[in-house]
Amino acid sequence: MQNTSERTVTRVRHTLKFRLLQVLRVHAVTPHLLRVTLGGPDLADFESASFDDHVKVFFPPPGAERPAMPTLGANGPEFPEGEPKPVARDFTPRRFDHATCELDLEFVLNHPGPASQWAAQARVGQWLGIGGPRGSFVSGQPTRLDERV
Repeated sequence: MQNTSERTVTRVRHTLKFRLLQVLRVHAVTPHLLRVTLGGPDLADFESASFDDHVKVFFPPPGAERPAMPTLGANGPEFPEGEPKPVARDFTPRRFDHATCELDLEFVLNHPGPASQWAAQARVGQWLGIGGPRGSFVSGQPTRLDERV
């Protein structure tokens, strides 16, 4: 049987924005997986249109309350002079709720990396920064194979 339809995939670009967010909730999903819910007014225009989007998460340095956040310069992200560039890791948003401006990220615990170490001590009220997502790959409507050029 011949397949007569195919889904198209389109890249949707989002304006790159950097957001400073606070931890609203911390929930142990399993003994080795922690869900952190972040929120704040910076999420009002957040977009995540695909299951495989990713954001860059900026962690505060030891002893600091907040990470040094970049701004978008002519050549991309620019960090404040005189401050150490924050440790950053990529994460896939697990859930985003537009109505409540809540974003869930999940962290693997008991791993030697900085994200796992931060998550192990995560508490309500702490700050994280995120950048992105820069874009999404979204599925379009099926098209008939014989209609493609």
